[in-house]
Amino acid sequence: MPTTVTKTIRASGMGGDYTTLSGWEAGRQTANANLVTADVIEVGECYDDWSTGLSDTVTIDGFTTDATRYLKVTVASGHRHDGTPQTGFFIKNTVNFGGAIVSALVAYTQIEWVDIENAGDGACITFGGTGAGRKITNCLAKTAGTTNAGTRTCFSFNENITVINCLAYSSPRFGFVFNAFCNGLVYNCVAANTLTGFSAVGSGTLPTVKNCVAYNNTTNWTGSFNASSSHNATSTGSDDAPGANSVISIASGDFIDAANNDYHIDTDSALYEVGTDLSGTFTTDIDGDTWAATWSIGFDQPEASVAAKSLFPKRAASPFIHMMVR
Repeated sequence: MPTTVTKTIRASGMGGDYTTLSGWEAGRQTANANLVTADVIEVGECYDDWSTGLSDTVTIDGFTTDATRYLKVTVASGHRHDGTPQTGFFIKNTVNFGGAIVSALVAYTQIEWVDIENAGDGACITFGGTGAGRKITNCLAKTAGTTNAGTRTCFSFNENITVINCLAYSSPRFGFVFNAFCNGLVYNCVAANTLTGFSAVGSGTLPTVKNCVAYNNTTNWTGSFNASSSHNATSTGSDDAPGANSVISIASGDFIDAANNDYHIDTDSALYEVGTDLSGTFTTDIDGDTWAATWSIGFDQPEASVAAKSLFPKRAASPFIHMMVR
């Protein structure tokens, strides 16, 4: 059974093993580039030690991995975001024109709980290449560039990717981009206030998108998605979401506080308990709450006391919201 090797990423003077993610990647490659031979899982565990965000970029490459011996980037319990941006550990840096703050090229790499703002005109998180079994969970991403060229992307994925409970927001270009032959599984994600929320730009094998919501993007959904996609939502008044059982006309009132990038929902939201059961793949929402027997669309399963999560009062149900089944 593989040994898990956890190394901490902390600010200088805080007693961590590394002070940057890029330092962790380089150091672990020197120590254990072949994780299969070493029989280890390498974990980089980040801490919320930077009040204005960790300034860093990292490319994860050059490792030999398999399904049981892989790399994971995570955030320590108690140092994670609460589903809204910059409420825990986050990375903020400027990368321009073609680059990304986090680029993962290695098979079976996992990234979870990472919150990224690219203050330049580049991407936040990319999973390139064709490596098998890669997964990203509970991550938040914003691009803050001033133009809308193609590199301003929150999340960009190639093949063999599972994306769960992620938020792309406030991008002058793409929220989620699925490139040619991207056979991804994309579940319970949210794209909000971007130029293009979800874009499948390739052909051949197509991404399967379920329980995802596109809100207030100039274009919410574009491209071709797998025919098994279903139970997605859109703020558009007509059904542009992929697959059957769409929810249309989503409005700001369907979220706790959309104006401040809080896309949790309350029990009177049109997104509440109208999703499809994905418990065969995962069982918890972005807060760690277990999904109810009837799932919701988006990354949040509200509890009866969900209003306690926010200082904002519970609001009336939104008008002009209805279900369209195709």
